[in-house]
Amino acid sequence: MASHLLSQFPQNEQNDFSSVGQKYGRAVSEFEVVDEDQYPAGGRVG
Repeated sequence: MASHLLSQFPQNEQNDFSSVGQKYGRAVSEFEVVDEDQYPAGGRVG
């Protein structure tokens, strides 16, 4: 299971996360954002 940090996300997703944080008065640095890839390459499960 690979983990991807927020800095490895596409730029538009980083910007979206930052915008939502700013809307609610929060900073990106307050969170540990990771994407845990639980699916095999090609998106086939099972």
